[in-house]
Amino acid sequence: MRQEERYWDHILAVLIARGGTAPASDVISAVAQRAGLTASSMRLTNSDGKPKYKCHIESAKQYPRHSGLVISSGRGTWSITRKGRAAFPLTGKRHATIKRSGNAYWY
Repeated sequence: MRQEERYWDHILAVLIARGGTAPASDVISAVAQRAGLTASSMRLTNSDGKPKYKCHIESAKQYPRHSGLVISSGRGTWSITRKGRAAFPLTGKRHATIKRSGNAYWY
């Protein structure tokens, strides 16, 4: 399983809990907490100084976005779609469908 896959359900769950729409920074923070990331893992950075976990969660959003489960509803705002609510939680076939819908270079 790719690093990003483990965040898919967390992203959907956070958006549902927030009423369907939330600032990306709030979603990322809530997903990190929900996923149980440790303080030490959250301190790891990329060469540009950006925290790795934020990059992973932002990348993780792309698969559900390509599948029509999540949309960007304005600058820095993420929203879950009706399709996303219906697909939650992503298990079995739904999870495999999301994997196939994303960027092919990841798999």
